Amino acid sequence: MSTVGPIATIFVVTLFSALLIIDPSNALDNGVGLTPMLGWMSWMRFRCNVNCKLDPDNCIGEKLFMSIADTMVRDGWKDAGYNFVNIDDCWQADERAADGSVVANSSRFPSGMKALGDYIHSKGLKFGMYSAMGSTTCGGYPALGCISLDNCSMAQRDVATYLSWGIDYIKVDSCSDSNSSNFNTTHPYISKLFLDGAKKVSRPVIYHPSGITLTNNIWKHGPKKPQQYKLYSKIANTWRHYADMGPVWDMVDKIIDYWAADNNETHPVSYENEWEDFLTVSKPGVYQDPDALVAGNVNNSKECLPCNPYGDGTGFCGGTKGSAQQNTPCLCCGTLSSTEELTNFVMWAMFAAPLEIGADIRSIPDTSANILKNVEVIAVNQDPLVYQGRRVYNVNGLQVWKKHLVDDSVAVALYNANTTTASIPLIFEDVGFTDCDRVNIRDLINHTDLGTHINSIVMPSIPSHGVAMLKLTVEW
Repeated sequence: MSTVGPIATIFVVTLFSALLIIDPSNALDNGVGLTPMLGWMSWMRFRCNVNCKLDPDNCIGEKLFMSIADTMVRDGWKDAGYNFVNIDDCWQADERAADGSVVANSSRFPSGMKALGDYIHSKGLKFGMYSAMGSTTCGGYPALGCISLDNCSMAQRDVATYLSWGIDYIKVDSCSDSNSSNFNTTHPYISKLFLDGAKKVSRPVIYHPSGITLTNNIWKHGPKKPQQYKLYSKIANTWRHYADMGPVWDMVDKIIDYWAADNNETHPVSYENEWEDFLTVSKPGVYQDPDALVAGNVNNSKECLPCNPYGDGTGFCGGTKGSAQQNTPCLCCGTLSSTEELTNFVMWAMFAAPLEIGADIRSIPDTSANILKNVEVIAVNQDPLVYQGRRVYNVNGLQVWKKHLVDDSVAVALYNANTTTASIPLIFEDVGFTDCDRVNIRDLINHTDLGTHINSIVMPSIPSHGVAMLKLTVEW
């Protein structure tokens, strides 16, 4: 006769079920996001601007997102491939509904989130939303509250709510009491809830953990512990694990260096194979996120406030998070030149990263729009091989990056990190060709063929912080 009582039996079954839930091999098979996401997100430009009385056209509300969706269709963004409208933080009501459901702020979203999602879908676009793992979001609004598997009471209800609104994408941030030490179990659990729930409603959802191992002063010192790239590649389509971006060149340059994964100061060798995992983990349906594009986020108006480049606790746009936004439009000043914007766009394409526009596309300068709509650069980003570009040459601030493409050609970025104009040599052997190959070269930025070359080519006059982007194909 068994000596296991009913309570013990329940415990064993529950534990077994939990292990099945958090087994990464079972966690992600959602069939979406096979190439990096292309779209628009609100945080980079509009932050947590909730004052619709003072700033009705730019506050976080349904009017803004409907206007963005209209603009994406009217101004050719959708035709270029951008098809996600992603709502970031601060859309929620201050408190949950009486039944515990998460709800949108009724004055800023009077039609409700289901109606907003339907409107976005009616434009042939996809609908993305935001929450956080802790009890509150970074802006202080109700979130999933999944501190651990034993303390995760609101998650199932919230996931069901988001799915009922017809979302196509969910970003789960790391804020308040998120407890990153439990992310190895909480993120697989939340991912599985979305995976199973999405199957029931026949609308698969891209799952995006954000800030999975953030530490204080990450901009200055880098992460303090290795990331678990292999785990996240099994439970997420994409994930962020570095500091928040802002439209400041210093941030772009630091991320480019970090993504090279060849710097012993920011990527300690004691982490064994973690950095090789970082370079090789991307594949169809799986890619890493260095944060949204800052290209086009140009703002020198008197209303804009200085960006804080290091995230050291004072927040963005001046003041503590949540304070400035309540009374003044939180518009972060953009300071990138058009050359730097192009580098931002090209390098993110080389990374096989999501291309999320962080600018106000309703008023974006034509120069910035033309950069972001370059279909040849977008095609490199969207290549179905989803190969994450690697740095293969780095001498005195002159860099060469390669990205293998599915047709056996190679995309190459030549990046000048210096403060003066320079020429950059490209040796074909450095990017996978032999010194005998006849190589056809296409300039993807200027849409011109540069002819057939053997062994090498020199790209002249690349400006400070600038980049050239080429596609190399062997002539058979």
